[in-house]
Amino acid sequence: MRIKLVALNCRYTHSCAALFYVRQELAARLGGAGIVLRQYALNDPYHPTLLRIAEGQPEAIFFSVYLWNDEYVRRLTHDLRKLLPGVPVVLGGPQITYGGHGEDFPENCTLVRGEVEGLPPAFYHDLQAGCLGREYAADPAAEFRSPYRDEDFAGELRSRQVYYESTRGCPFACGYCLSAATRGVRTRGLPEVKEELAAILRHQPKTLRFVDRTFNAHPGRTLDLWRFLAAQGGETACHFEIAPELFTEEMLDFLATLPPDRFQFEVGLQSTHPATLAAVSRSMDLARVRANLARLAALDTIHLHLDLILGLPLETPETFRRSVNEALALAPHHIQMGLLKLLPGTPLTAAAGEYGLVARERPPYEVLATGTMTAEALARLYWIGECIESFWNSRFFRAVLAYLRRTEPDPFGFFEELTGVCRRHGFFE
Repeated sequence: MRIKLVALNCRYTHSCAALFYVRQELAARLGGAGIVLRQYALNDPYHPTLLRIAEGQPEAIFFSVYLWNDEYVRRLTHDLRKLLPGVPVVLGGPQITYGGHGEDFPENCTLVRGEVEGLPPAFYHDLQAGCLGREYAADPAAEFRSPYRDEDFAGELRSRQVYYESTRGCPFACGYCLSAATRGVRTRGLPEVKEELAAILRHQPKTLRFVDRTFNAHPGRTLDLWRFLAAQGGETACHFEIAPELFTEEMLDFLATLPPDRFQFEVGLQSTHPATLAAVSRSMDLARVRANLARLAALDTIHLHLDLILGLPLETPETFRRSVNEALALAPHHIQMGLLKLLPGTPLTAAAGEYGLVARERPPYEVLATGTMTAEALARLYWIGECIESFWNSRFFRAVLAYLRRTEPDPFGFFEELTGVCRRHGFFE
């Protein structure tokens, strides 16, 4: 059986770990199947991408569907039905598991909800028999292993970021996150994880991104893995999503010994407004967060990417201004002011009416207004975020920005004025 697995990534340098997991399960369940992986980018021309997916007479085509490629995949499924009317198209991923929208796909599409490792035998039987049903539900408690083979690193992973997970799930249940839909964390054994990481690092990928939702949730385990990764040498940058309040003194002491650019931290600050944090079930010791991030920033050897979410419940322009000023004062290398996304299946989406949250109808479901922030105010803050992206995150103005941090009590006000200048001159156009 000829099966084509397809990903539409945001950028060429990204990769889609889900394809490799799907390949692993198909190879184990369907002996002798010819499985081909193909990764494209969203900015690739549409028609050539459609033709490349259809070529080779595939007998089934699989897509992994996310917020960023939902519309693109939806368009492809309708055109593939015309090009390959008898070929089943299998759709999985978070947009399918939580997003619904089954009625938007043609009748030859099969929707897989949940993790591929937990699919029932009936799915593979029906796939081989050519009689796939409309939907299949997977067991969320299935075990998982690294999905990569050595040859992948010279093939589909060449010059791309490599994604890896040592755990699944999250210890927190933030109202805006899909992790709140499935509680609990599945943690894999350290010997197995280290063996897999050593195999990956032998190929020296440029970036190894851990997709564990809160990598530093278990201090002893985290420190063990960090020490292991540091001992491997090489120039691979390891990227982690971390909770800033969970650092221990021992962790911070170890991080101070690292050479520059080996570790990258993505820090979910989101807001410093206590009422907002409570509304989204995010509990943080803000004093501890500030102290830990200040220590990490002072090292200047670990790339710090700090996330704020614009449009959270009970956030006003004034409280968000304070959050931005606190973020700027911490001197991270990158500040992301992303709009809140009302993801299907999250508690916050269910409570949208309570907080007056109004969002776009289609993916990525970005918020347009809230009960405490008008559409005009939200739009103004959005453009200030774009200004920070252009001037702070580009790192072209480090001396000027360092001067502002030392002398300006309200750096947000500086960027607010700069945004006005930029808009008058058509900078964002």
